[in-house]
Amino acid sequence: MANYISENDIEQACCEIIMNELGYDEHINLWRAPDDGNQLFGRPSAGEVVRLGTLRSSLEGLNPGAPAEVINAAVAELTQNRFHLTAFEANRTSTRLLREGFDVPVRNEQGEIINFRIRFVDFDRPANNHFCVVQQLTIRGKGVRRPDLLIYVNGLPLVFIELKNATEATRQAYDKNLTDYRRDIAQLFDYNLVAVLSNTLETKIGSMTADWEQFFNWEKISDEKETPLPDREVDLLQVMRALFRKETLITWFTLMGTAKTKKYYTAEFVRGHHRLTVIRSKKI
Repeated sequence: MANYISENDIEQACCEIIMNELGYDEHINLWRAPDDGNQLFGRPSAGEVVRLGTLRSSLEGLNPGAPAEVINAAVAELTQNRFHLTAFEANRTSTRLLREGFDVPVRNEQGEIINFRIRFVDFDRPANNHFCVVQQLTIRGKGVRRPDLLIYVNGLPLVFIELKNATEATRQAYDKNLTDYRRDIAQLFDYNLVAVLSNTLETKIGSMTADWEQFFNWEKISDEKETPLPDREVDLLQVMRALFRKETLITWFTLMGTAKTKKYYTAEFVRGHHRLTVIRSKKI
């Protein structure tokens, strides 16, 4: 891997992989953007983490024929304030909605009340979803934080990525960044599927509720027989090419229901998906 000299170099290399190789739909760089980047990002204030315009347009495309009031009800249900819940409960509630959809009662032409099921994600055709990588989004909560990279799907932040220079230990991304972010901008993690921490030489993957010891190395792309890389030689860009494939992220939802408690969230969900990704990639 190239000897990157700054976190910005690392970010740019990741974004090039995401856009040029993985075919994402949008790249937004908000570094030094005025007004916390609110206009460019598409939100009223820096406390918001959902791109409502993108979410609405995605739902309209995924649910043809859905009345505007049905779309509005689904958006309101998904984006409601969940500060009264624990981080694990808020995440489980939000991701269950994403996985299962939401029924909105409507009256049909015969005057009968029926349920209109709204899909938030197209699981059958991943490319039908809107994929975006966001750099340096300013988020205000108990404090002001700015994650290095975020992966958005249909206007929702599903992946958190914190990068360190190769001279720093990856553990610092957990102790000094993820831990603080979970405290200060908890709203970011309501929809989170996975957190990625890396100094380019060592890349760790886990759930946002996991302890450091539950984070693990992603060592393969698509071949189950592939020889694992030696310790501390896991290539960040290899992880990007594997984990951030559209079909990989969308398939990830299928394991969300396996999480029973905070303690086993990573062990049952994240580690389980590592194997599932290898199997699925052979079929695509």
